[in-house]
Amino acid sequence: MRSRGLFAGRLDATVRAVHVDDDRAAHAPPRAKARLDHALDRLHGEGALDATAAEVRGEFASYVAAQDADLIVMGKRGEHSHDERATLGSSVETVIRATARPVCLTSKIFLPIARALVLLDADMSHRRSVEFLAAHPGLSDLDIDLAVIQPPGQDASEKLRWARASLPSEDAEAFILEAVGLDEATAQYIERAAVDLVIVSRAVLLHDVQAQLQQIEARGVWGIRTPVLVC
Repeated sequence: MRSRGLFAGRLDATVRAVHVDDDRAAHAPPRAKARLDHALDRLHGEGALDATAAEVRGEFASYVAAQDADLIVMGKRGEHSHDERATLGSSVETVIRATARPVCLTSKIFLPIARALVLLDADMSHRRSVEFLAAHPGLSDLDIDLAVIQPPGQDASEKLRWARASLPSEDAEAFILEAVGLDEATAQYIERAAVDLVIVSRAVLLHDVQAQLQQIEARGVWGIRTPVLVC
């Protein structure tokens, strides 16, 4: 039985933990096996009894982009970026741009996922995040808040009407947040509510020049410890 406490349980997916050793390295880091063993023990302990692990050679972003996975999970920061609190890991943007697969970017601290915030912009062609929710019934028991970002001078009411009609859960709430971009909208939201997962589409993320994929705003979409699912 798969644990629904894990995201894999909600997607009815198996889990494979992978350590990618860069081809430029002369040998695999000695801690790689220990990390994989620890990850596997944790996954089995959470109920993912069919989880497996592997150590592979290759360039990280290229390897990840080539995988036929339902969901890719990776850290917001790389192994050597612990002293660079204001930046994302060097592979984050490359991976997001190189694959069309959903990518969940996480922090070191894991918390069970009960509430999700979906961020949309006013562009009617940007619908992927709502379509992702509709395609995965296992996410239906989440408390979902959907925020349509309305920058100054724009009218997001049409997008809000579409979102309310398209959300798979009748209990989900959709509303407008008047903000310049993703970072400001996230900061406004967390002032009034806690959230365990942020969901945003690539189209919205890459269209928002304010939410840079390297720079981290303290209370913005990357600055909070909450995992971000890019779909």
